[in-house]
Amino acid sequence: PGVGLVERARAPWSAFFPPSLTRVREELGLRKDGRDVDPGEGWVGPLQRSDVRIERARSTPDGRAWVVLEDPDRPTPASLGSSDPRATFIYLIGRMNNHPGGEERLARWGLELGRPPLGLALHDGLEAARRVAELPEVQPQKVGFIGIGSSGLAASLAARELGKEAPVRLIDAPVTLWQEGPRSGGEPAPITSPWPATLLVPGPRGARYDPWFVLGMLGDQVRHLRPRGPLGELWDTERSGAGAVQPLPGRTVSSVEALLRRD
Repeated sequence: PGVGLVERARAPWSAFFPPSLTRVREELGLRKDGRDVDPGEGWVGPLQRSDVRIERARSTPDGRAWVVLEDPDRPTPASLGSSDPRATFIYLIGRMNNHPGGEERLARWGLELGRPPLGLALHDGLEAARRVAELPEVQPQKVGFIGIGSSGLAASLAARELGKEAPVRLIDAPVTLWQEGPRSGGEPAPITSPWPATLLVPGPRGARYDPWFVLGMLGDQVRHLRPRGPLGELWDTERSGAGAVQPLPGRTVSSVEALLRRD
């Protein structure tokens, strides 16, 4: 029925079960038979040059670069570049979001092929990071990720893949996909969510890819601007559902400028 939409399902903040870093690539289709692969191979085709757009630093570059994973259903702030004028930006819609087959077809094909679409989004984010790191003004250790809306989960996973130095900035992104089901008896609640089904990973360990667990692995690497809940609502850090909610991992800010400010 979906993440959390079963009777007495446990909230992700009640226990910490993040995806194992050694299994992420295998479970998301980025690694097969001991070698790294493109999960879109023989399926949606390679990432094209037209899929990315590079915006060079507006003033003297300082080596920083941001990979912006966009969401076609949510606007990317026009002030990103001006909020960090010394950084290079690479914008990416990605093959998961612009696939002509649509969300449901993409999710079904991914299930049949054993390649969750989330893996496709993660691969494209890492590939964009590799491309921008090749620019002479960019220092590879200074590449970070910005995730807009539903692309926040892929941006968070990509930052975790690059290591503890990679910052991640999330705008209007879901902090969890979990919804509280019936507390005693009754049928599972109907699935109602503004987030695409392509964020869900099928399988016995799929719930470990809930954004809350990934954010918990990142901790202080994360800043949030207008964090969202499972129904798209603004996340209330003071609320309690099935028990007290732990503090949202990372730091919440109130503007794009604060999101990208150097500390």
